Amino acid sequence: MANDVRNLLIEDTEIDGLGSTHIGIGWSNYTLRRVNIHGTCDGARISTNIQISNSWIHDLVRMDGLHCDALQTTEGSEISVHNNLLDPRNTLGTDLNNSAVMLGTETGTRRLENAVFSDNWLSGGNFSVNVRKDANLTNVAFRRNIYMGSARYGPAIAPAAVTFEDNVMLDGALWKIVPPW
Repeated sequence: MANDVRNLLIEDTEIDGLGSTHIGIGWSNYTLRRVNIHGTCDGARISTNIQISNSWIHDLVRMDGLHCDALQTTEGSEISVHNNLLDPRNTLGTDLNNSAVMLGTETGTRRLENAVFSDNWLSGGNFSVNVRKDANLTNVAFRRNIYMGSARYGPAIAPAAVTFEDNVMLDGALWKIVPPW
């Protein structure tokens, strides 16, 4: 999708990568409503002016040694991800893939701000939410999400700059994330 697209709305749609498409959709200025994305390596790349709601991103397919994420971004702003099921696991095999939500950049120079992830069901990955500790973040929050306990190492890993509020594990236990560094 070209970056000059404005206000693209995709709703009540299935995006099936058939195991041969690297990205389901990307990058800026789009809204997904009730969209079913599967069969890709990354479900959605997100950047600026993104709204994703009531969608299902699942059954991702690893390709060429890449790590697969339901949602991934290295930069952007004005991101709203609400009431989705994000599960990168490939249910046809045993691959948990990388994460339901992957935020950050290896260079640390890009900025991610004003991003809210709320009322989602998050599953799979090494960590279901993986935020790089060197990410340049402002106003990034995870609120009232349900973690389904199927991640390899735990529900989330993130630096202290990320806000986690009222998230729950599937068993109902409230938790508050504590950065490991």
